[in-house]
Amino acid sequence: MNEPIVPSAKAPKYSRRSFLVAAGIGAISAPFLAQRGIELLKAAPEVFVTARTDASGKHYISAIDEFGHSRFSTEVELRCHGAAPNPIDGMKAVVFARRPGNLAYEIDFAQGEVRRRIVSPAGRHFYGHGSYSSDGKYLFCSENDIESNKGIVAIYDGVTLERLGEVSSFGVGPHEVRMLSDGKTLVIANGGIITRPDTGRAKLNLDTMQPSLVYLDTQSGHQIGEYRVADHQLSIRHLSVGADDRVGIAMQYEGDKSLHPPLIGFHNGSEQINLIKPPKGIGIQMNNYTASISIEPSSGIACVSSPKGNMISFWQSTTGEFIDSLPIRDAGGVSLSKHQDKFIVTTGAGEIYFIPTTTLKPEGRLIEQDTRWDNHLSIAI
Repeated sequence: MNEPIVPSAKAPKYSRRSFLVAAGIGAISAPFLAQRGIELLKAAPEVFVTARTDASGKHYISAIDEFGHSRFSTEVELRCHGAAPNPIDGMKAVVFARRPGNLAYEIDFAQGEVRRRIVSPAGRHFYGHGSYSSDGKYLFCSENDIESNKGIVAIYDGVTLERLGEVSSFGVGPHEVRMLSDGKTLVIANGGIITRPDTGRAKLNLDTMQPSLVYLDTQSGHQIGEYRVADHQLSIRHLSVGADDRVGIAMQYEGDKSLHPPLIGFHNGSEQINLIKPPKGIGIQMNNYTASISIEPSSGIACVSSPKGNMISFWQSTTGEFIDSLPIRDAGGVSLSKHQDKFIVTTGAGEIYFIPTTTLKPEGRLIEQDTRWDNHLSIAI
């Protein structure tokens, strides 16, 4: 796969049956599928969910498999951002509109279409991310209380998607949220930035922003811990959880653009955030912006995308050591494969890269024409 492959412009739509047949499972009776459906899907190609925008400006939620083949692409009203795969029903995920959007979409992978929409209530908007509890009973979403400019974590029923309530995010501008291994502790990236629907994506408080990393007990709604960085304009945006619940942090700098502070950090337990100072050339090239981070748990290697720097970089999450970087134009989405043997990277130029975790060198590249992939990619099946 050294040469670019251009898939057909029209993405096929897969039914559940054709999906299973395509995976080599064949015709199976309904009762048998009911008992062994999830086990059988493990033999299917890995499927990733992401968002994309085409050359005409239309927005889509798309699924691609581990070979870069398109599973489906369904048009939606708003540009989307992060996804929350359902941990119990592997054929579903909720995909969130980019901030400050008011819609989220439950995607049915079997049919390749939007099954249900979630509309944020009056006075609230989504911040682009969410996470299920490990048992799938609850969906936690980062939202904004528009009147007070305070961040909240909204709680939805994981099955019905009915809104059950909300708790404080204990910060401003919560962005990505991730569940820890205990299934009840949520780690929250409070970016510190105020945005409002009436002013679009304008950042309204750059001089006074206060980013924080917060741990929330979702059963009580109580804050477990709060951690900050010294530079109040270093916005904590995106997260990955590795082994032993070590949290990887990807940041964006909103201060003087001639400065190039560290944009990557790691946090574990009650320690302070360990900001990683990159080699000088790498720090400058990142251009004060990182988008996605993904940690391979067995090795501790973290892959971080820097779309404005046209690169990805690799770091040892346990020591903070810089490992290597690769030039990739407008690199955005990063996901670890289900079998944890490769990183998948998508770009704003329509490219998909496959990078083995053992070599950290691309083994293949595909191109989806007239496509701009969004900054996030999630394993779904």
